[in-house]
Amino acid sequence: MSDPSVRPGPAREPWSERVVDAACFVFALWTLCCHAGVAIGGSLWLALGVFAAAGTGVLFWLWRPRAGTSTAAWPPAEPAALTGAAVAPGLVLRVGGAALGVAGAWLLRGNPVALWWLGLVLLGVASVFFVLRERLREEAPVRSGRLEAALWLMGIALVGVALVAHRVDLDDSFYLNLAVASADAPGEPLLAGDTLHGVPGLPLHHPVYAVHSWELWNAALSLLTGIPVTATFHLLSAAIAALLVPLAWARLFRRLAPRHWLWAVVAVLWVLLVAGDVHRWYGNFAFVRIWQGKSVFLSVLLPVIWSAALDFARRPSRRAFWLLAAAQVAAVGCTSTALWAGPAAALSAAACAVPLSPRAWRRIGAVALTSAYVLLLGLGLQHAVVEEREMSVSAQADRASTEQAERKRATAERRHVPGAQLTLSLDRVTGTGLMQTVCVAAVLGAWALIPPGLGRRFACGVPLAVWSVLLNPYFSYELARFVIGGSSWRALWVLPIPALLALVLTAPLQLSLRRSVAVPLAVAAFLGFAFVPAYSALSRDNGVRLGRPGPKVPIENHAIARHFAARVPPGSVVVAPRRFSVWLPTFHDRLFPLIGRDAYLIRFQRQLGGQNLALRALMTDFVSGRSEEPDAARHFALGLRRFGVAGVLVSVRPETAAVRRVLREFGFERVAGTKYEIWLSR
Repeated sequence: MSDPSVRPGPAREPWSERVVDAACFVFALWTLCCHAGVAIGGSLWLALGVFAAAGTGVLFWLWRPRAGTSTAAWPPAEPAALTGAAVAPGLVLRVGGAALGVAGAWLLRGNPVALWWLGLVLLGVASVFFVLRERLREEAPVRSGRLEAALWLMGIALVGVALVAHRVDLDDSFYLNLAVASADAPGEPLLAGDTLHGVPGLPLHHPVYAVHSWELWNAALSLLTGIPVTATFHLLSAAIAALLVPLAWARLFRRLAPRHWLWAVVAVLWVLLVAGDVHRWYGNFAFVRIWQGKSVFLSVLLPVIWSAALDFARRPSRRAFWLLAAAQVAAVGCTSTALWAGPAAALSAAACAVPLSPRAWRRIGAVALTSAYVLLLGLGLQHAVVEEREMSVSAQADRASTEQAERKRATAERRHVPGAQLTLSLDRVTGTGLMQTVCVAAVLGAWALIPPGLGRRFACGVPLAVWSVLLNPYFSYELARFVIGGSSWRALWVLPIPALLALVLTAPLQLSLRRSVAVPLAVAAFLGFAFVPAYSALSRDNGVRLGRPGPKVPIENHAIARHFAARVPPGSVVVAPRRFSVWLPTFHDRLFPLIGRDAYLIRFQRQLGGQNLALRALMTDFVSGRSEEPDAARHFALGLRRFGVAGVLVSVRPETAAVRRVLREFGFERVAGTKYEIWLSR
């Protein structure tokens, strides 16, 4: 007989789940160390030192002897999935809901306000029956060594996919540059200012990037291993993140589809890989761009936040509390979007699972408490973000004529006409064709195809929360200004469309149909979905090149930029055509091109002035052979002196003679090149 004074220890979760949870805790700790370093003006070395000390302390605390515990597997640490019982509305509601969802998604494509109201009513009615009225019993997820082995094999295969799939993304110009700047100067203050243009005193081009730690993580890997930052992003971090993707989704689907969770993981991976014809589709933030922080958030951390919130809402515990908090902190380190998206995901998921009782609000309040650090951080940045936006708008208004100002104002008003942002968001994430119809139908009607349980509650409650609040057509301006920012389409990140599609594809397996019926229906659903998008995420049409693992960059342009960077002294100001200059800040001992990317430079119009930016653009166009300015040579000569240019990369064209003449007059010497010439100041 067991001693009642001995407190049983927790059961052991599957290794896949423990690895995901550990990754969240580790990266959350790193993020907190980076935030502390940024706040006090500390360096990368300081962040690493604090991280090492804190990590050691946490390990000692976890491994300390604990009196009064045993290894008995009670109570289970892994909350079981929930299956509905008691109140179960008949088929009429479910069939009618599914039919209305599909019909509305098809017929109301051009009427976003009516579509929004239909979704609000459908999801609201479903939530009343399946979230508020349905009592639940617990069902443990199926566990076996073969299932766990299959999951790990999927992860290993996806590591290979992530390494051989090469899709160029120009956002790397900034992300890699942040890491390079920190790795090259590990004793300098972290994220203290602009690292792209070499102009003293310029701030980060957007204040929210001060909360990022993913780029600093890659900087630390580069500093400690000696591997170039490009390799830490495109190889090391890509491999780690790709491995975690199926493990994170498995963590969620063990709760939502306990009997067929592995097939649900296969389905969500199918959804992510088969569709690739929309640039901002979820799959294009997965394996073809998994090295970027926002992709890690969307493909790894969001499923963890949802599942951790479900766990805590059902069985509050200290471990569940800290895991949910850590997942949100880690998410903020990957992308500033998580400042609002993390808490939104946590609260919406918890609301689906919390038992109806007088204490329900206390549990929701505890979930909100797990978001306290993230929300306070967001509020602290809110003033700086709004102030910068208003100053930028004011500066543009001062330069614009009355007519131009009126046109801009009218455009802004049209952008926030009720329904305009909902349409724009759906178009940008799901496309404008059949894919959008399928996704909207899944959002509105997936609950009708899912059997009783936590999966159905999730399919009702989470879409209802996002649809009614973040996609509300009547408050799009306020949401864009104070919560989401200019990229309103990111509200769809917390709308679990891939998870809903996966639950729909595996619905035949979950509905207790005969195997001879369920399997063919599921296969037909998988194959049918493959015909919805125009092409896959790994398609050449999606800009993907399959090849041996290496940097995910345009090979020729990157090689020319590297050759140029090797010839010019580190830290020099240079002029180069845009297709090369975009990569120059990503090399160690980086150079400072007059323009890396226009989108990053334009944010400094208030600090640098319009004439400065115009001269930078003219000089860049001049060496590209594309300047239409009649007096370009004279302005180019003035700019060489004004900016202290030390190196020039010239695209050889018929117009190049004028560039050569000016460069010779200013003492530049041609040192290499035929198709592209390298000129250095003597």
